[in-house]
Amino acid sequence: RRHPTERVKNLPKFSVTLKKIADQLHLETAYTPTDISGIPIYTMDVNRPGLLLAGYDEYFDPTRLQICGKAEMAYLEGLPEDLRRSHVHTLFALRPPAVIVTRSLPVLEEMLEFAKEYQVPILCTN
Repeated sequence: RRHPTERVKNLPKFSVTLKKIADQLHLETAYTPTDISGIPIYTMDVNRPGLLLAGYDEYFDPTRLQICGKAEMAYLEGLPEDLRRSHVHTLFALRPPAVIVTRSLPVLEEMLEFAKEYQVPILCTN
């Protein structure tokens, strides 16, 4: 089976910076490996990675911003530590342009760990 990132062939020529999105949506930075003004976002579509976190990655689009809300965070918090780490690792290893944690929910330690390892920004909003 192909790795999900191999499914994205040609990125569109249009892009907007992650900084512009963060500024317009009043997002706070929990972690960023670099200045977010240099991170391009190529699609307006976003994704809630619930299925990916449950182990199904067949149609995962790594170009989309990933939105982790109450359902995703509650699911992860209810998992045994080793399984939670594995699922969070899968999300960040696919290197989405950013993960956004909503509702002022706390960012999990595993999320920060793997965000740093794979250089994926984590932004937060209320």
